[in-house]
Amino acid sequence: MPYDDWLTEMKKFINCSFALLFIASTCFGYSNKPPTRTGAPGVPDQGQNCLSCHGSSSSGTLVIHNLPIQYKIGQKYTISVKLSQVGRQRWGFVLTALDQNRNRAGILESVDDNTQVFRSGERQYIGHTSGGTAVGKANSNTWIFSWTAPQVNVGKISFYASGNAANNNSWTSGDNGYKTQTTIEPEVIQNPPVAVTQSVTTSEDKPVTITLSANDADGDELTYTIVSQPNYGILTGTPPNLIYTPNNKYAGNDTFSFKVNDGTIDSSIATISVFVVTMVEIYDDNLKLRLESVLGKDSSEKVTNLDLSQLVGKLDASNSNIRDLKGIEYCINLTELNLSGNSINDINLLLALNKLNLLRIDGNPLTISASPIIKRIEARGIKVVYDPIPSSEKLIGDVNFDNEVNIFDLVMVASEFGKIEENLKGDINLDGLVNIFDLVLVARNFGKSFAVAPSIVQKIRLNSAEIQNIAFAIDYLKLNNSHSDAEETILYVLESILTKTLPKQSRLLPNYPNPFNPETWIPFRAAKDGNASVTIYDINGTIIRLLPIGYVLAGNYLGPDKAIYWNGKTDAGEYVSSGTYFYQIKLVDYTETRKMIIVK
Repeated sequence: MPYDDWLTEMKKFINCSFALLFIASTCFGYSNKPPTRTGAPGVPDQGQNCLSCHGSSSSGTLVIHNLPIQYKIGQKYTISVKLSQVGRQRWGFVLTALDQNRNRAGILESVDDNTQVFRSGERQYIGHTSGGTAVGKANSNTWIFSWTAPQVNVGKISFYASGNAANNNSWTSGDNGYKTQTTIEPEVIQNPPVAVTQSVTTSEDKPVTITLSANDADGDELTYTIVSQPNYGILTGTPPNLIYTPNNKYAGNDTFSFKVNDGTIDSSIATISVFVVTMVEIYDDNLKLRLESVLGKDSSEKVTNLDLSQLVGKLDASNSNIRDLKGIEYCINLTELNLSGNSINDINLLLALNKLNLLRIDGNPLTISASPIIKRIEARGIKVVYDPIPSSEKLIGDVNFDNEVNIFDLVMVASEFGKIEENLKGDINLDGLVNIFDLVLVARNFGKSFAVAPSIVQKIRLNSAEIQNIAFAIDYLKLNNSHSDAEETILYVLESILTKTLPKQSRLLPNYPNPFNPETWIPFRAAKDGNASVTIYDINGTIIRLLPIGYVLAGNYLGPDKAIYWNGKTDAGEYVSSGTYFYQIKLVDYTETRKMIIVK
């Protein structure tokens, strides 16, 4: 070989020897900071690991210990990496944690001097320090550090680690590189199911289908449980498919509640609100047409108290030939009402409209009985426009001339029932005889007076002839199985005086007078001995008065001396305002609810 060629080859050998010596001194452990060769995909690792510089894996192992199978968001964990190979005496490792998008996942932290944390780009790494190479330690070495899971769910997280088990000869010969990867899942968080509240509307005595509703974010199958039953109705069916049936003649608000379970967790309790509305009977066709027009209903649709309560502001029903105002008492949110130019003579029901600012009733054939009602309306600050009313007119039905029509007047007329004579006090319509028409005229005017009615406390005393006439009136009424409200009131009051037989079934009867102010009587029949009580509710179903009756014997409690008396006050001793109220009797195994109206 020529000398020049030999010299060139020697230079190459010397340069290569120095290069290998450098590599051996640095590639073993990178004791200052190990390289980013965890075996992770993407930049900067690019899948490289310790095997890239050191020998291939041998009989040893590289294991990541104490990783959770499922991580909790924000939870801190103590983790260890153990590198083992028999006969090795120096050790190194590097580790990183990445999410599914190859981004940094969580926070790595050193807990002693054997590890160090560093970054390359957006990734974070932890690896051995110079002291952490454990020079001279035979067969294995373990590094301990902490990892804090991300503060949000990032899905699966993979831990990539690479290690070098060296023989401490300051050269790569005899070294063995290892790599490992462990993937953990996020904790499965069980979301509680949600029971959904809802509102349902039905009418008196009409069952309504209710389908309970709930949802579950986890898609679990749900079971439904009724937590509390309704107070004024019954539930049938199997949840979630139910039928709510209101109590007989009940109108007002009711609620019940339920919850759901997903097999593990109960939901919060949800409330179902049931509005039992009253189907309003509007007797006057002209008033009915006017209200239907304003409500946007046709004649085939029923009008409810809820419908009428939604009429707000002004209602013009002038010059409509209206005679009977039945139904107007539910228009409680009107502020102006024009009834001019109609044929109205009974304005009692207007007392229920507390929000009026202006009321026009001029051009109507009002009688003297309207005067005290107008005064009460005006006392509320409501402007009332009306024509002068003659003051000499007699109150119809006021037989005993005490300026009110009550049970005494009814009894006086009934005591002359069937008589045909001139100048009979009970001949209200002046047709020369006392019959059912006279009784009805009295009953229709119950509660109308020129002065505040005093409490009726006297017992009614009758002679034998009067008793015979009242019995005749009762028999006459019983010939007809269908009675008007006035006839039913007459029958109940008169029977309370004369009946001696026990009722076959318990029954709550219409209060009298109705409408009333401020007091009324609530008659009832008891078929069994037992404790009895009456509860009075407002239109919203709130209890305002409890009237404990106590223990009663089977019998008829019809007259003012036996019927339940209510003075129109709440349990707090305050007079109630005008409006619709409900009274419910509980008598042994019998419960019934009826409606009454107070006007002031």
